[in-house]
Formats: sequence, C-alpha cells, structure tokens
Amino acid sequence: MPGGAAARISGNKLWVPAFMKNTLRTKASSINRALDEIGDKWCLLIIQEVFWGINTFTEMLSATGASRGVLSDRLNWLQSVDCLRKNKSNPTRPTYHMTQKSIELYHNGLMAMNWERKYFSTPELDSLELSHNVQRLTAVPWYCLLDQF
Repeated sequence: MPGGAAARISGNKLWVPAFMKNTLRTKASSINRALDEIGDKWCLLIIQEVFWGINTFTEMLSATGASRGVLSDRLNWLQSVDCLRKNKSNPTRPTYHMTQKSIELYHNGLMAMNWERKYFSTPELDSLELSHNVQRLTAVPWYCLLDQF
C-alpha cells in the first residue's frame, strides 16, 4: 500500500494494515489489547532500538534486520498508535522518538532482559550494565522484584 501502513477510518470502518490482520482481537485481555497495537516482532524490536538510542531509519534498518518495506510500515503504524513520534527538523535525516505511551513499556523490556539472562546464555547481555534516568518513568512495578526470589 502506498504511503505506509497506518490505520485509517473510512466511514465507520477501521482499515487495518495487512500485517495486523491476524492480531488477537477476538479475546478480551490486557495482553491481547497490547499485542493488537505493538504485537509483532518488528514493532517490539523497533521500540527496543529507540530505547537504546537508535533513532534514524538507516540505523534501525541495520539494528533490526527488517527490510525497508517492513521497517517503513511498522514505523508508520507505531506513529499512528502514538508509540513513536517523528522529528522532521532535519528533512534529510528524520529521527524517531519515544512517546509517553512507549516509555511506559520500558519496564517490560527490563523484564524481558531479566528473563533472557535467566534462561539463555548471552555473554554480551551479561556484561551489559544499565544506568537509568528515571525522571520520565513511572514507579518500578512489583514484577521487577521477582528476580530476587
């Protein structure tokens, strides 16, 4: 589809891009609702890379391994659901930035990292040390304490 894959409303029907057609819209749960918006692998990888400071199209292309078309579709989708915002102040090299909605996924990323450290051999992750700027983040939820048990 030309021009990207953002959701559009036509009349009273919502048009959804092809990659989102097989989402889990049939069951009502918080996990299903979250996956309806950010639930494919590429969307989650893009959000992860923006967390790490990778915020240009070219950098994301290299970091995620996505094709140009897939990356473009997912960036458009993430903007349409208010998970990323595009800064066009440099028209030849726009950058993508977190919104409050995507910043609040940060704890889920930490939870996935803890899970990966526990169940997989990842020496590069084991040597990673995170420092946090918590000025814009919400309070640490209870599940971050689970690795103490």
